[in-house]
Amino acid sequence: MAETVLYSVTCFDAKLPMVFRFEYYGNQLQGNKLTIRDNLSNDIVYEKEIVSMKNEHSLSPDGSGLLNGRTYNAQLRALPEGSPDYDGISNQIIFDCYTTPVLAFKGISSGDTIRNASFQANIEYSQAEGILLSSYRLLLFDAGQQLLWQSPTVFPAAPSPYSIREMIYDLDDNKEYYLQCVVETVKGIGAESERLKVRVSYTLPEQFSVINAENAPDSCAVKISANLVLVDGKCNNPEPVYINGDIIDLTNGDFVIYDEGIDLQGDYEMKLTITRAAPYKTILEARNTRTLFTLKLMRGELFGMAGESHYFVLRAENGKSNFVTVSQRFNSHSPSDIYTVVIRLKGHQLSLDAYKIQERGA
Repeated sequence: MAETVLYSVTCFDAKLPMVFRFEYYGNQLQGNKLTIRDNLSNDIVYEKEIVSMKNEHSLSPDGSGLLNGRTYNAQLRALPEGSPDYDGISNQIIFDCYTTPVLAFKGISSGDTIRNASFQANIEYSQAEGILLSSYRLLLFDAGQQLLWQSPTVFPAAPSPYSIREMIYDLDDNKEYYLQCVVETVKGIGAESERLKVRVSYTLPEQFSVINAENAPDSCAVKISANLVLVDGKCNNPEPVYINGDIIDLTNGDFVIYDEGIDLQGDYEMKLTITRAAPYKTILEARNTRTLFTLKLMRGELFGMAGESHYFVLRAENGKSNFVTVSQRFNSHSPSDIYTVVIRLKGHQLSLDAYKIQERGA
């Protein structure tokens, strides 16, 4: 009588298909019969004969009689080709059935927008039979669903339900990503969340200010203050054109005058957020009692540098002398690019810095 060896199986979800594999040391097969019993009562819950030359028995969830949360044992008989009788019975294996864990992103839905370069993903793990969570990983994919990054595997040995929290860093502005969580229970059942599609669009600051922190030991607190001065501007056009409802479009020749609440005497720092800048046109004119400051975006070839560049130029005129300073150069420029321009006056030192904080493309 030929030997039949039924291979062990890990626990699985009774609502999903399962394949039992075996080894038969005899003639060519023409079929097999699998018998599954409840491990407590030893009652038969599944017994079926199939015609197949393969060393496997496929179990369909429909009509299998298996339930999650139960333990079963199984044995198999092989039917050799040309024989009316089954060969000897195989060894007995014992296995469990458990429900596949559920993973749900919290606080964010597919298609939502992330407003920062970093994001804390919150995923809730739950399992119907209360099986402990053994390990998890968080995966980050690009817009084409190619893997970019994965977190180290974490082993929390946590009960169900359990909140998984993982930080993701260095997300690029104006990019789409997919997030996915992969887990495994202490019983060996694995599960994957959906691939959550998100878009990154940075929130640009509307105001800049120096924050002063003062220790208040008597009240066990820290006093935070900022010296903000309201600056009112007036447009020469009584019916200006607005961009997105709150920014005045100055590309058509309109201008805004700030003559209340602003004082350029002494040392100061001025930060501007600029978009739709056109070369050679005046972006800013600022005046104190002695000096007129003019800011423009220029285009051309700088000495010692190959190729055409864009750069900002700040000119200071006081009737006696002119002073010109140039910002960093930019190899590319689109009207919809967004820049931060910083003008500083400290003592008699005037400086100009410019940074492209958002590149929209042409």
